[in-house]
Amino acid sequence: NSYSRQFDWAPTYFQWMNSKSQQITAGHGLVGLAILVLPILLVVAILFGIVYGIFGLVGAGVLQLALLWYCLDARDLQKEPYENATPTLLLNESYQNLFAILFWYGLFGPIGLLLYVSVAQLSAVVPKTLFLKSEGEQEAVAQQATGSASLEKYLTKTLGVLDWVPVRLLGLSFALVGSFGAV
Repeated sequence: NSYSRQFDWAPTYFQWMNSKSQQITAGHGLVGLAILVLPILLVVAILFGIVYGIFGLVGAGVLQLALLWYCLDARDLQKEPYENATPTLLLNESYQNLFAILFWYGLFGPIGLLLYVSVAQLSAVVPKTLFLKSEGEQEAVAQQATGSASLEKYLTKTLGVLDWVPVRLLGLSFALVGSFGAV
């Protein structure tokens, strides 16, 4: 159960990146998406290159397993807070926190894993992080909110593209295991 060891990094990261680069919410949403996601992927790729250079394949494998363990949410869905949840909520939670992460890790390794996790986390955070701080900043906040809507749109589209294949594979696996007609 790695959930107890996870922390909510996405709001802090988004606020920090937004303060460093106004292109995230001021420009085109695709540019903001690239500015948000590419540094995460580059840092991890460099870290894995360093670990592989020093410790070899075993060190990189251990680091991959640690990263996978951190990103997976393997809570028992029979316990709190899911004990009275609907089947749809349980399916969505198990898909987003297990199946999609394992799919992208299996396909592209740690880069695919972090791409999916970072886009999923940031798509949940971006609409919530922009708020009015003072009356003097109303014009800047209005412009930032417009850019944030564009960024939110591209994050949602990117997450939809990343979810397209794994959702169909999960549905197919449920159909093959259960009642094909009902699925």
